[in-house]
Amino acid sequence: LFVGVLVFIILSLFLFLGFSKETLLEVLIIIFIVNFLVFLFKSIRLLLFRGVSVLYIILYLCTLKILPAVMIYFITVREFGMNYEY
Repeated sequence: LFVGVLVFIILSLFLFLGFSKETLLEVLIIIFIVNFLVFLFKSIRLLLFRGVSVLYIILYLCTLKILPAVMIYFITVREFGMNYEY
């Protein structure tokens, strides 16, 4: 809920103040990465306190958390032509 309200406020500011698309995309990516990491750490903590095996935690993270994030990154780079290589 908090992330949705935050994104709504940022999009409203973008609409009324006219930020560039790159700036908006970078801010939104940072917000979603922070949200993803918080959710990831909460999930790991919950699984560890329930006594789930570390192997199952690794499988869970790779299939349901990391793979979609990597796919979204590559799709974003391909579609928007944003390559952050230094």
